[in-house]
Amino acid sequence: MSVNNITEVYRRYTFEDLGKFYQQGEHTLTIFGSGEDVNKLREEISEKNKELQTLVNSLATENIDLRKRVETIEKEISEIEKIVKEIKQKRLEIN
Repeated sequence: MSVNNITEVYRRYTFEDLGKFYQQGEHTLTIFGSGEDVNKLREEISEKNKELQTLVNSLATENIDLRKRVETIEKEISEIEKIVKEIKQKRLEIN
């Protein structure tokens, strides 16, 4: 494959177009000095992913616990409402 074939795709666009394309993707561009840099970043990302998964698991457990507490409180409120209703009914019967 010749250099002309390889660069042909770039020659279709103006310098202004190429500049716009570069600016659109510039925020994702990373240049590394060595493979060690890439491995270090991979390790950091892996560690962060583990931390995030631990946090998500913790939040999921807390969410389950809170839902159970809310359910218990709702049952207690319902029971209290029944008792209040019975008391009101008895008052009406007495009067």
